[in-house]
Amino acid sequence: MPIYEYQCNDCKKIIEHWHGLVHTDPKCKCGSKNLRRIISKTTTRFGKDLYEEEYKKGSFDNTDF
Repeated sequence: MPIYEYQCNDCKKIIEHWHGLVHTDPKCKCGSKNLRRIISKTTTRFGKDLYEEEYKKGSFDNTDF
């Protein structure tokens, strides 16, 4: 289920709101429903794959898979 970030237009605080199977409208801690959805920061991983970065270094030697 996605987590969205909203900024309150009244107090300017940023809140997170989890959207589950049953949709509920987000509400700020100050009590306002006057919110706007903002674009969250994300991370993307490029480059070497898991084998080259972790397996060769022995990162998985002490795991119980």
